[in-house]
Amino acid sequence: NSGTVATTNFIGTTDAIDFVVKTGGSAATNERIRVFSTGPVSINAATTQAGDVLGVYGTGYFGAINTANSYAINGYVNAVGGAGVYGENSSGLGVFGNSGGSVGVLGQSAGGNGFGMQAYNANVNGTGLIASGNNQGGTY
Repeated sequence: NSGTVATTNFIGTTDAIDFVVKTGGSAATNERIRVFSTGPVSINAATTQAGDVLGVYGTGYFGAINTANSYAINGYVNAVGGAGVYGENSSGLGVFGNSGGSVGVLGQSAGGNGFGMQAYNANVNGTGLIASGNNQGGTY
């Protein structure tokens, strides 16, 4: 495909209807990706949570269409200075982990000089890491 123009050549809809990608037939359980006419994108669900730009639904979560996905999002990289998952927010949380009864965020390193978790703050008045437990509320 050469000479395409994004304003006239595209994959999608020309009306206010969601764009749905399915494999294996037209059944609802065959839906893989939904691009909502309002902008958000959902993978493995026909809905998103309020405020989501991208929702990825794994095994057992309410709304998940298929149950073969134990990890909703994985990031892989093999480069010094690279990141499997990266989050940035200029005034709030860059990455947030939440769990109803297990681990909210897990850091693990299998290498010789690696870190399971590293935290730093480049501001002279900042804090690199805050942790609390035993029913003590934290702030972020």
